[in-house]
Amino acid sequence: MLRKLLHGRRLVFFGRLEPELAMYHVPAMKGDSGPGLRRFRVGVAGINPRWESISYKFELDLTDGTSTLSNAYLNWDWREKGAFTLGYQDVVQNLSAQTGSQSQLFMEAPQPVDTFSLTKRFAISYDWYGQRSGMHVMAFGRDPNNDNDTRGYAGRAYFNPHRSGDGIFHFGGAIVWENLDEPVRLRSKPESNHTDVRLVDTGEFGDVDAQIHYSLEAAGAKRSFTTRVELFQTTWKRIDGTRNTFNGAYWEGGYFLTGQSFNYQQGKFVRPRIGDTGVAWELGLRLSWVELNDQDVQGGVERNAGLALNYYPRANVRGQFNLIQINADQPGGDGYLAQWRLQWSF
Repeated sequence: MLRKLLHGRRLVFFGRLEPELAMYHVPAMKGDSGPGLRRFRVGVAGINPRWESISYKFELDLTDGTSTLSNAYLNWDWREKGAFTLGYQDVVQNLSAQTGSQSQLFMEAPQPVDTFSLTKRFAISYDWYGQRSGMHVMAFGRDPNNDNDTRGYAGRAYFNPHRSGDGIFHFGGAIVWENLDEPVRLRSKPESNHTDVRLVDTGEFGDVDAQIHYSLEAAGAKRSFTTRVELFQTTWKRIDGTRNTFNGAYWEGGYFLTGQSFNYQQGKFVRPRIGDTGVAWELGLRLSWVELNDQDVQGGVERNAGLALNYYPRANVRGQFNLIQINADQPGGDGYLAQWRLQWSF
């Protein structure tokens, strides 16, 4: 995927700017409405001039006025035998977490993905892509951006038993094992990053020895229509031998009103191909659910329903509108939010 960013060039500078506006009609988020900046990133990617099988990417996130790492890794392309990546990178996880924010149907990942997925880490990973299948495995360490020093392993595999010119069926699964030597906490925002309110939150627990994340995924596409569903389960292994189990799931579907076909690459759906003079309109629907209640842990339950409308006036620009209905079991947790965002890649 890094070589696709280069478009045949040896060196490229790039960036992304995403201003947004959010309006909250949820009592718990009163006062959070207003404009904001979701992302401001700059970076460089290139190919080693002496060993062309080695490429690199370095990217900084400048959104909050400070410089934090977004990506910093070397990639060794072993052709048909796969590729190794060393450095700060995404943890190998579920379908949605492996899909970049510029290709997500909604502005933010589904709620269970935000709840159960890990942040980027320093890691070594191996990827292999076949014609109808693929796999990713990795060993990971700390995340300097969040002062997280946990370690673990992750793996994901997917298959395409049916694939034709105008349709595809995809299924797969992933497991992430994280060894813990510090307090752990599961929580998530309501599919909007403009607020700091979390309507589901386990609180911190310091007696968890390890947590294991499982996910199953299924997706399909036919011409202009795409759909996907994922199931999640996370288990805490407590020091006293007891266990807690938390669950979540989402379904979403998208349809290009202007007739563009789905675009599927290396185990995920990516944004459509837009010509210099063409435009695209895309409609999306989503249902998501998270439950963080089990025994002595009472983190809450939240169910969301979402509508998305995306406009692509050109290949590097996208306008987005999301309307999310929220139903959480904590006081002041019911209502809806509306968001607008402009994505500009340069």
